[in-house]
Amino acid sequence: TLLVYRVNVTISAPSLAPVGAPVNITVIGHVYPSIDTSVLLNVSGCGAHNRVIRLNQTIQYSSARPCTAVFTAYTNTTKASASVRWASLTVGVNYTRLGTIRGLPVFPPRGFSAYALLGGVPVPARVEVVGDFDRLGRVSYNITVEYMGVVNRSVFVGYAAPPGSYTAANKTLGLLPPEARPYFQYLMERAAATGDWDLVDQISRLYTGAPTPMALLARYLVERDLAAGRDPNVAAAEALRQIEPLVLGIAGGLFLAFVRRFV
Repeated sequence: TLLVYRVNVTISAPSLAPVGAPVNITVIGHVYPSIDTSVLLNVSGCGAHNRVIRLNQTIQYSSARPCTAVFTAYTNTTKASASVRWASLTVGVNYTRLGTIRGLPVFPPRGFSAYALLGGVPVPARVEVVGDFDRLGRVSYNITVEYMGVVNRSVFVGYAAPPGSYTAANKTLGLLPPEARPYFQYLMERAAATGDWDLVDQISRLYTGAPTPMALLARYLVERDLAAGRDPNVAAAEALRQIEPLVLGIAGGLFLAFVRRFV
């Protein structure tokens, strides 16, 4: 009597894995009539080799570099294939970029988050970010992502700054005469590094109001100090703006008295 055996074979394997993670490759099959049998498993793409395994046996395979392996199981009547891509596990970050200072990003505080990427694709990994999210100035966040037993640690460094202060300072920078810009740029960089924006904010406020005579005089004094490479006496400049209504009132009164006397 001649028996004809029918073999159905499939391969179970994950399609994507981080570099270094071992994955389970299972050759699933059924033989009719039922007998104990083996199949030839060919591996190509991340190195090439053949091995004979028992039907419904699970083996582990891993790669120490990014690559795609193709697993093909052969029987005397059929074959089945599956591919696994090993890719780098990396970190992605989310934040609102306000600008860049000396190559580092400037962003608002409390607006930073991280996520894991596997070959550029987001994956549901464990993500941990350690850092002071309320701090202004130069900050660093230690980020750890873990997926399928593989861990990636990285550090994000940047400047956390008040959005209003940074935006106003950039606008002021464009309004200053060329000779005053380098030192004001330095003041911006110092504020970004330390988190103390008080002096920069005071200077920016001088350029937000109407260009009245006293405001123009205050700006001149500030620009003179900036051009000389020193911190401006903003308090004195601001005092001029504060007394402007009084000065204008006195001048107006004198003019009115003159008109009444001689006209």
